[in-house]
Formats: sequence, C-alpha cells, structure tokens
Amino acid sequence: MPGNEVANLFWLHDVYGLTNKELEVLSLVLAAQSSKQIAATLHIGVPTVEVHRAHLRQKLGVNNTAGVFHTVMAGPSHGGAPTREKKAAR
Repeated sequence: MPGNEVANLFWLHDVYGLTNKELEVLSLVLAAQSSKQIAATLHIGVPTVEVHRAHLRQKLGVNNTAGVFHTVMAGPSHGGAPTREKKAAR
C-alpha cells in the first residue's frame, strides 16, 4: 500500500484521533476492499478488521461506510470535521 494514501488521510488522526492501523484500514476501505481483502492485505483476522471498522465509524460519528466516505471526502477544510476541542465541548 502506498504511503501517500495514508499520508493524505493523516488529518483524520489529528482531528478524530484515528490510530495508524485505523488509517491503514480506512485507506483500504476507501479503495473498496472487503473486510476479507483488508485482512489478507494487512495480515490480520477479519474480526480484527471489523473492530477497526467499528472504531472508525464510532470516532467519525457515523453509522455506516457511506458516512465514513462522506466525512473523508468533505475534508478538513469544509468545516464539517470537528476539532478535538469542539468534540470535547459537546
């Protein structure tokens, strides 16, 4: 997996507190890979991938993969991505 894909998503680490592994999983989700494909690529189990996907949805505050896509595509400059300070104020 090219490092640029994860690097382009690093703003999610700062804004939402995603871990490096969650960013790796996210980049593969965005590449339309299934959980089984992600597990094989990252040499982890499918249940582990599902846990990472659940954490992504929880941290991004969405209920499904479409919400994940929407949040990522909106980007940090569209005002839709809350900062940690905004999240703490909720």
